Amino acid sequence: MSEFKHKTTPAIIHLLRIVRQCVANLHGQPRLLVTVSGGADSVALLRSLHAIGADIVAAHCNFHLRGAESNRDEEFTRNLCESLGVPLEVIHFNVAQAQLDGESDEMTCRRLRYEWFDILVKRYDCARIVTGHNADDNAETLLLNLLRGSGLRGLRGMLADTGRILRPLLTCSRADIIAYLTALGQHYVTDSTNLTTDYRRNFIRHEVLPLLESRWTGARAALQRTLTALRGQELIVEEAIKQALATATDTLLPLETITGFADPVTLILEYILPLQGTPELAVSMTQAAVAPNGQRWHLSEGITAVMLNDGLHIDRPDSELQPLHCYRIEMNDATKRLMRRPGPPIEVWLPHPLETYTVRHPLPGDRIAPLGMKGTQLLSDIMKDARIPDSRRRSLRVIADSESGEIIWLEGLKRSRHHLVTGKVAYRITTATCSKTFNNEVV
Repeated sequence: MSEFKHKTTPAIIHLLRIVRQCVANLHGQPRLLVTVSGGADSVALLRSLHAIGADIVAAHCNFHLRGAESNRDEEFTRNLCESLGVPLEVIHFNVAQAQLDGESDEMTCRRLRYEWFDILVKRYDCARIVTGHNADDNAETLLLNLLRGSGLRGLRGMLADTGRILRPLLTCSRADIIAYLTALGQHYVTDSTNLTTDYRRNFIRHEVLPLLESRWTGARAALQRTLTALRGQELIVEEAIKQALATATDTLLPLETITGFADPVTLILEYILPLQGTPELAVSMTQAAVAPNGQRWHLSEGITAVMLNDGLHIDRPDSELQPLHCYRIEMNDATKRLMRRPGPPIEVWLPHPLETYTVRHPLPGDRIAPLGMKGTQLLSDIMKDARIPDSRRRSLRVIADSESGEIIWLEGLKRSRHHLVTGKVAYRITTATCSKTFNNEVV
């Protein structure tokens, strides 16, 4: 592969510049988990990240859905990673055995691979899962969501960096990627199912977009400009919604906030989405806000909403919560190991006693700055990604800074990178009853 290292064709320079800038935005040189199927996009992703000297680990999933072709893809990926000296993790899945009720093969594969990717991220201490999604994929996503019916969040397509997933090739066209691989002399494999039009995305890729290009030259580029504009507008809308929801609680969205917002339907939808609210319900609630008369709607299990004179009320069934215990811990080598042990944050260690913080349930618009990640995430997105049932979400708690309101811990799911223990004493917060004496044994 060394003969390719010093090539500087325009195609190579163009793609490497984009990838290098995307990775540079992460700051430092974090380790990245690169997903490699063996197809053109993922091979270009692997080769480009390797070329810029990124610290990478590769991951390949064999779902055994295409017989010998699936094994061919795995062998190709193994050989490529070996030739580059990139460590590779491979996993085999039985899709039929893992399938949940109502799931398609495509949905099952997506769930299985991202669950495994999350495990590898923790194992290798990676900053991001990196995928080969490109500009054409994003244009297809825009059209798919447009035909399904979607708001700004769906129409703006995929993001280059979500805080969990990084997509360095998102502004590169499929033609850019093929040109890059051709300049390198790098082969790749082709998934035969991508050549059919049985799937909606493939139909858009092979039938709709070429037809649009035949009538409107540059249609793909125009769609990219639309995506860029929609992403900018979404940021403006998100900020306006965040400010409006700051006046709400988990049980009340004030009427004056609803009627004073430029688009009450959008505001109400954001408020009720964590409770399985729908656009149709948001429209109905907005209409009821004109003359509140106690109209009631059923949301998720056991939760109802009612529009009264002072606003939209959320009625939640009482739920028994396990008490949070607070243990004062003297920090030493053993307790530091206990605090830093890997795994989901089923407990949290804080620099101050629990009574100095605020304990409450998540509110719409709540965000956390996750430990080990840049930026912030919506708690609602975290709970959705973790597939927490709505009946359970309302019983989760957060610990927040009493003065700033900053979220420090989302029960069982995320810990903030702020309020870390740095002193000689820590306070272990957990629902479990623990020994107050710690030694080398994990308790």
